[in-house]
Amino acid sequence: MQILEFTPLFKVVVGKLSHLSDWWIVRRYGKYFTGHRNKKRNYRHHPVTQEEKKTQERMRRIVPAYRALRQSPEDWAKLQAEFLAQRNDKHGIHSNVYAYFVHREMARMTREGDLAANPTQFLCDWSQKKRH
Repeated sequence: MQILEFTPLFKVVVGKLSHLSDWWIVRRYGKYFTGHRNKKRNYRHHPVTQEEKKTQERMRRIVPAYRALRQSPEDWAKLQAEFLAQRNDKHGIHSNVYAYFVHREMARMTREGDLAANPTQFLCDWSQKKRH
């Protein structure tokens, strides 16, 4: 019995499939990824949910908190040390300090306080999607 080996359709593909396409292929970190542009949201049929409003409010609170933290040298040094520790621990899950801070604060606000997420509505809230 002979073992069949299928050759890939394309050896190297990067960019859009055509100039009209909403899909593209990009190579990052030695792997190929696909992406697409979403169509505009129809707010009449899909209005903004309460969970989305909570997420927007969380971000409205996180961004000024980050800017204030940047002004304090000792707090900024502490945050950078936390960032570098998690980067060494988790092999760089966050690429920069801002992303680490937003993720950390979003997780904290999602669990507690007046902006806590409703677990029954987690599909509407991007911050509740689990990373794999």
